[in-house]
Amino acid sequence: MYQDLIRLDKRNDELLELNKELTQNLKTIQKELNGVILEQEKKAPLKKALPKRKQVPKRQPMTPEIYQLLLEATSKTSYKWVRT
Repeated sequence: MYQDLIRLDKRNDELLELNKELTQNLKTIQKELNGVILEQEKKAPLKKALPKRKQVPKRQPMTPEIYQLLLEATSKTSYKWVRT
């Protein structure tokens, strides 16, 4: 019975050391997590501002029809000097 108590005491010491090590690991992880949370909180207003930006409309490609209409419109006005 005395040997069982000695084994239990050794096991208890091992578990206490392991517990101390794990609590230290937990503290470091909590510090890192708090740092990440602070960074996210700083970036949150920027993320909210992004959707409020105006969307730039997509450009339509210059099709031959549009080009011909543009040429006709410029030839009828006083822009003849631009083409020559």
